[in-house]
Amino acid sequence: MNELTTHALFTEYIHVVNQVLGSNRERPVFRPIIEGAERFLDDRRLGIGVYTDDADSPHDWFTTKLDDGTFELVAHGKEDVDLTCRVSREHLKTVVENRSEFVTKPYKLDLDWLKTRLQDLAN
Repeated sequence: MNELTTHALFTEYIHVVNQVLGSNRERPVFRPIIEGAERFLDDRRLGIGVYTDDADSPHDWFTTKLDDGTFELVAHGKEDVDLTCRVSREHLKTVVENRSEFVTKPYKLDLDWLKTRLQDLAN
């Protein structure tokens, strides 16, 4: 695969996440994540920083929101966000390059970035 820009990579990653969440909405492992996201992220913008080596130094930012159970890219950049989290570029690349594996084996998709934010909001 040719090296994708971070924007293209993130966009494709969000498509995979949405596909996995949408297809597994009723599964016991995913239901609490989806219900928590819908409850706690409603009307909130989530800034996701993409980093290469150091999670404390993202090289790119994306603003997303959850709309009807689907993540939507609002802006390239960190615009008026309520929450932030970080994900490695390597993780994005792995998911995008192995899309079919993550769709057929959704439990392999690491959603810690989302689970951590939901736990923070619930407490």
